[in-house]
Amino acid sequence: MKIDTQIVDRYLSGKPLLTDEEDRIPLDQSALVMDRREVVAELKTRTLASLQQFPSFNPALFQALFPALGICQKRLHVHLLVGSSDLCRTAKSDASFDVFIDLIQAANRTRIVSQMMYLILHTLHYEFARHCLLIHWPDGGRSYHERLDHLCFVEGLATYLAWNEDAAYYRFYTDRYEQKKEQAFGLLYHAFQIEDAKVQEQILSAPADIPFWNQFWVSASLFYLDDLYRSTGSDGLQSFCTQGGRHFVETIFDLN
Repeated sequence: MKIDTQIVDRYLSGKPLLTDEEDRIPLDQSALVMDRREVVAELKTRTLASLQQFPSFNPALFQALFPALGICQKRLHVHLLVGSSDLCRTAKSDASFDVFIDLIQAANRTRIVSQMMYLILHTLHYEFARHCLLIHWPDGGRSYHERLDHLCFVEGLATYLAWNEDAAYYRFYTDRYEQKKEQAFGLLYHAFQIEDAKVQEQILSAPADIPFWNQFWVSASLFYLDDLYRSTGSDGLQSFCTQGGRHFVETIFDLN
């Protein structure tokens, strides 16, 4: 893994953010605020410390689920920057998977530094997990059900791995999530039954910026994977994931 802090360092020292050779960096600088240096410096320091061992969220599960984890780690290039209008952007090439994290955007979401750090680390782990999943299982098929299975598998598992530091302490089984769980499963079951091609495509191409709990394909998968992990442990989750998401939705509802 490579970590690039050049743009943050220039911001902290009052220098221009970009050189002519860095036009690929996704900055518009419209969101740049010059009085956030103290919090940016703190986030940089904490993020670099956290990245000394990455992934730090669910490392044993990452190791168990991804045989090519080392390859994924070598390709990962994290850029800590400021001046973007987004918290996170990604880019892929044959040689690298680049994740651009804007520290000011993270700081703008909350006043509590520990929550800023959670947002940064959750985002990095989600993007990294999704990248690993797409390397191991790049394609789910062409039919609606195959594509829905793949979508649920990739987005659900990436979110599950990135939710927090240790899945053993997740609390998705508690009453707090019961209503959300029931709603998510109901919507996913309904989506699986849809036959209208236009509605199917709307589901598969839904924007990622809609409220999280409205993304039923993610939340239903999240709940199912947590149930599976709690009942079968790491070995059971690993065995299930070797299928690459095939018949994922049918398995949730026992439709096989």
